[in-house]
Amino acid sequence: MPKRVWTDEMKALLIQCFTVEGLSFSHIAARMNVTRNAVAGIVCRLGLNGQGCNPGLPRRSLNPRPRPPSKPEERRLPIAVCEGCVWPIGDPGDNAFRFCGAAVAGRQSYCAEHTERAYLRESAAAASARRAKAAERGARAYRPSSSGTAPF
Repeated sequence: MPKRVWTDEMKALLIQCFTVEGLSFSHIAARMNVTRNAVAGIVCRLGLNGQGCNPGLPRRSLNPRPRPPSKPEERRLPIAVCEGCVWPIGDPGDNAFRFCGAAVAGRQSYCAEHTERAYLRESAAAASARRAKAAERGARAYRPSSSGTAPF
Protein backbone atom coordinates (compact mmCIF):
# COMPACT_ATOMS: atom_id res chain seq x y z
CA MET A 1 0.00 0.00 0.00
CA PRO A 2 1.48 3.38 -0.92
CA LYS A 3 2.50 5.66 1.90
CA ARG A 4 0.32 8.76 2.06
CA VAL A 5 1.79 12.11 2.97
CA TRP A 6 -0.48 14.30 5.04
CA THR A 7 -0.28 17.84 3.73
CA ASP A 8 -1.17 20.88 5.81
CA GLU A 9 -4.44 21.27 3.85
CA MET A 10 -5.39 17.64 4.59
CA LYS A 11 -4.59 18.09 8.27
CA ALA A 12 -6.68 21.29 8.39
CA LEU A 13 -9.62 19.49 6.75
CA LEU A 14 -9.25 16.59 9.20
CA ILE A 15 -9.19 18.96 12.18
CA GLN A 16 -12.25 20.78 10.81
CA CYS A 17 -14.17 17.54 10.28
CA PHE A 18 -13.19 16.04 13.61
CA THR A 19 -13.36 18.94 16.06
CA VAL A 20 -15.96 21.29 14.52
CA GLU A 21 -18.29 18.99 12.62
CA GLY A 22 -17.84 16.07 15.00
CA LEU A 23 -17.66 13.46 12.24
CA SER A 24 -16.61 9.91 13.02
CA PHE A 25 -13.36 8.42 11.74
CA SER A 26 -15.31 6.44 9.12
CA HIS A 27 -17.10 9.53 7.77
CA ILE A 28 -13.87 11.55 7.67
CA ALA A 29 -12.10 8.69 5.90
CA ALA A 30 -14.83 8.47 3.26
CA ARG A 31 -14.74 12.24 2.69
CA MET A 32 -10.91 12.32 2.38
CA ASN A 33 -10.60 9.03 0.45
CA VAL A 34 -8.31 7.42 3.07
CA THR A 35 -8.73 4.51 5.47
CA ARG A 36 -10.37 4.79 8.85
CA ASN A 37 -7.13 3.66 10.54
CA ALA A 38 -5.19 6.41 8.74
CA VAL A 39 -7.59 8.97 10.20
CA ALA A 40 -7.32 7.43 13.68
CA GLY A 41 -3.52 7.46 13.47
CA ILE A 42 -3.22 11.10 12.40
CA VAL A 43 -5.77 12.19 15.03
CA CYS A 44 -3.63 10.46 17.66
CA ARG A 45 -0.37 11.97 16.32
CA LEU A 46 -1.92 15.44 16.25
CA GLY A 47 -3.03 15.02 19.87
CA LEU A 48 -6.72 15.46 19.10
CA ASN A 49 -7.85 12.41 21.04
CA GLY A 50 -11.12 13.12 22.82
CA GLN A 51 -11.52 16.61 21.32
CA GLY A 52 -14.07 15.71 18.70
CA CYS A 53 -17.68 16.62 19.28
CA ASN A 54 -20.40 14.30 18.15
CA PRO A 55 -23.79 15.92 18.60
CA GLY A 56 -25.48 12.50 18.56
CA LEU A 57 -23.65 11.27 21.67
CA PRO A 58 -23.54 12.80 25.15
CA ARG A 59 -20.12 14.10 26.15
CA ARG A 60 -18.31 12.17 28.84
CA SER A 61 -16.90 14.01 31.76
CA LEU A 62 -13.36 13.28 32.93
CA ASN A 63 -14.71 13.40 36.47
CA PRO A 64 -17.62 10.96 36.57
CA ARG A 65 -20.54 11.70 38.84
CA PRO A 66 -19.89 10.23 42.30
CA ARG A 67 -22.15 7.39 43.30
CA PRO A 68 -24.19 7.76 46.43
CA PRO A 69 -22.61 5.90 49.33
CA SER A 70 -24.09 2.49 49.92
CA LYS A 71 -25.82 2.00 53.22
CA PRO A 72 -23.81 -0.25 55.50
CA GLU A 73 -25.66 -3.37 56.51
CA GLU A 74 -27.06 -3.07 60.00
CA ARG A 75 -26.00 -5.73 62.48
CA ARG A 76 -28.79 -6.72 64.81
CA LEU A 77 -26.68 -8.47 67.41
CA PRO A 78 -23.00 -8.27 68.20
CA ILE A 79 -20.99 -11.42 67.60
CA ALA A 80 -20.58 -13.11 70.95
CA VAL A 81 -18.30 -15.93 71.97
CA CYS A 82 -20.28 -18.74 73.54
CA GLU A 83 -18.53 -20.63 76.33
CA GLY A 84 -21.06 -23.46 76.28
CA CYS A 85 -22.86 -25.53 73.68
CA VAL A 86 -22.96 -23.83 70.28
CA TRP A 87 -25.99 -25.71 68.91
CA PRO A 88 -28.05 -23.08 67.04
CA ILE A 89 -31.61 -22.52 68.23
CA GLY A 90 -34.04 -20.62 66.02
CA ASP A 91 -33.71 -18.86 62.69
CA PRO A 92 -30.38 -17.02 62.20
CA GLY A 93 -32.28 -14.16 60.53
CA ASP A 94 -34.51 -13.69 63.56
CA ASN A 95 -33.66 -11.50 66.57
CA ALA A 96 -34.58 -14.39 68.88
CA PHE A 97 -31.77 -16.57 67.44
CA ARG A 98 -29.39 -17.94 70.07
CA PHE A 99 -27.10 -20.84 70.95
CA CYS A 100 -27.90 -23.55 73.47
CA GLY A 101 -25.20 -22.46 75.93
CA ALA A 102 -25.40 -25.58 78.15
CA ALA A 103 -22.23 -26.91 79.78
CA VAL A 104 -19.90 -28.97 77.60
CA ALA A 105 -17.35 -31.61 78.50
CA GLY A 106 -13.73 -30.68 77.79
CA ARG A 107 -13.19 -28.96 74.44
CA GLN A 108 -16.32 -30.27 72.75
CA SER A 109 -18.64 -27.97 70.82
CA TYR A 110 -21.96 -29.41 72.00
CA CYS A 111 -23.61 -30.50 75.21
CA ALA A 112 -24.38 -34.20 75.72
CA GLU A 113 -27.91 -33.93 74.24
CA HIS A 114 -26.80 -32.12 71.09
CA THR A 115 -23.72 -34.33 70.67
CA GLU A 116 -26.09 -37.30 70.37
CA ARG A 117 -28.02 -35.48 67.64
CA ALA A 118 -24.95 -34.19 65.81
CA TYR A 119 -22.90 -37.39 65.71
CA LEU A 120 -25.12 -40.32 64.82
CA ARG A 121 -23.77 -43.73 65.72
CA GLU A 122 -24.21 -46.50 63.22
CA SER A 123 -26.38 -49.29 64.52
CA ALA A 124 -25.13 -52.87 64.33
CA ALA A 125 -27.81 -53.70 61.74
CA ALA A 126 -26.84 -50.73 59.56
CA ALA A 127 -23.13 -51.61 59.80
CA SER A 128 -23.88 -55.20 58.82
CA ALA A 129 -25.97 -54.07 55.85
CA ARG A 130 -23.20 -51.69 54.73
CA ARG A 131 -20.58 -54.45 54.88
CA ALA A 132 -22.85 -56.84 52.95
CA LYS A 133 -23.45 -54.25 50.23
CA ALA A 134 -19.71 -53.61 49.94
CA ALA A 135 -19.05 -57.33 49.66
CA GLU A 136 -21.58 -57.59 46.82
CA ARG A 137 -19.69 -54.95 44.88
CA GLY A 138 -16.43 -56.79 45.52
CA ALA A 139 -14.97 -54.08 47.70
CA ARG A 140 -12.89 -55.04 50.68
CA ALA A 141 -13.08 -53.04 53.86
CA TYR A 142 -9.73 -51.78 55.09
CA ARG A 143 -8.68 -53.61 58.24
CA PRO A 144 -5.18 -52.81 59.42
CA SER A 145 -3.13 -55.87 60.19
CA SER A 146 -1.84 -56.53 63.67
CA SER A 147 1.67 -55.53 62.54
CA GLY A 148 0.40 -52.03 61.71
CA THR A 149 1.30 -52.17 58.02
CA ALA A 150 -1.16 -51.60 55.20
CA PRO A 151 -2.40 -54.68 53.31
CA PHE A 152 -1.25 -53.28 49.97
